[in-house]
Amino acid sequence: IGTRKIPCYVLEDGTAVLSSRGMQMTIGFGKGETGLALKGLFYKNKFAPFVSKDLIAQLENPIEFIRPSSGGSVPITYGYEATLLIDLCYVLIDAKSAGVDMTEKERTLTQQSEQIVRAFSKTGIVAVIYDVTGYIEEKTRAALNDILNQFLRPDPKHYEPTFPVDLYKHWF
Repeated sequence: IGTRKIPCYVLEDGTAVLSSRGMQMTIGFGKGETGLALKGLFYKNKFAPFVSKDLIAQLENPIEFIRPSSGGSVPITYGYEATLLIDLCYVLIDAKSAGVDMTEKERTLTQQSEQIVRAFSKTGIVAVIYDVTGYIEEKTRAALNDILNQFLRPDPKHYEPTFPVDLYKHWF
């Protein structure tokens, strides 16, 4: 996501999962922080009005799975359904909108959350349109990742076509 490499997996039942540490890193926690930092943030009283019982239940019950090629003495990974990332981002965004007093770190996490939600929203609408029009079969995984990265750039340039759209389609 952007310049970050976030551990993500698809389980046998099709569930898209982010590792708990990967989810923390996505929102903006550092690599050195404990795997419980995410829970700690959302258990704070100031965020309580924005945290649903369902969200707490998901945080309390991470998904256990074995990472491919994990090896080692601890092959089990703990993670969460990928959509939980967006729910957690909205907790911070909603708290900010409500005027909750935040620490500098919480404000930084909120900024990152806003960027994540915007990027995935834009990427999502493009992916849905590609899917329903049948164009998705023609797109590569890298192309969709490039689109996501465009939306994550700190200072994206406004889209101005240099050549006619048909020419771009032909090139692609």
